[in-house]
This record gives sequence, C-alpha cells and structure tokens, in this order.
Amino acid sequence: IETIPTFLFIKNNEQVAPPYTGPDALSVDKIEAVINDLINGKT
Repeated sequence: IETIPTFLFIKNNEQVAPPYTGPDALSVDKIEAVINDLINGKT
C-alpha cells in the first residue's frame, strides 16, 4: 500500500487553498509559498 501525502490548508474550519497532493505535499518550500500567498492575500 502506497500512501499519497496530502497537505490541507485550513483556517477557521474552512479550506483556504487547494490541497497539495503527491510528493509536493512534503515540500516545505511549496507549502511555505502557499501560506505566504495566503498571508499576503494573493489567493
């Protein structure tokens, strides 16, 4: 069985960005980029 990592972006019980699925879900750089965009209101 192969598990596929998924990183969800949840804020106040709402999904605030599309989930990252696959190998990129473990990429700190990509996750940080999405979070920074959310903080800066670029979504």
